[in-house]
Amino acid sequence: MELVKQAGWSADPPALYHFRTHEGDEVDLVLERRGGALVGIEVKSAATVTAADFKGLRALAQIAGRRFRRGIVWRERGQEADFVVRAGRTLTAIEVKSGRTRDARAGLAAFGAAFGCKRQLLVGGDGIAVEDFLSRPVEHWVRPG
Repeated sequence: MELVKQAGWSADPPALYHFRTHEGDEVDLVLERRGGALVGIEVKSAATVTAADFKGLRALAQIAGRRFRRGIVWRERGQEADFVVRAGRTLTAIEVKSGRTRDARAGLAAFGAAFGCKRQLLVGGDGIAVEDFLSRPVEHWVRPG
């Protein structure tokens, strides 16, 4: 797995785990930092992401409590949001594009409709300039409005 190889480059590499409950909820990859912070990554190849795809991440968040920092559902094709960030009770979906495409916001709209995510950011293309996005901390862009 590519993430295992890349973790070796880090000055403070995370520990990598798989998470599964007795009920069968699972997360494909869990990264744990030395201080105990956890990030869950769920990898999907289906054409659409459904609420059920977040079940394992919700179980991990419930069990880990404050140690759980974020969960990511990653897909390889179709409509998707590249990143989802939670700040307080607000979810923000972020799509990153390297050029202008007519369906650049399709993944954001689909994610927003499916999961009630009202804040959506397009970075690059016809959205926020990449340089502007990178010049400020992510908290600037995702703080509750």
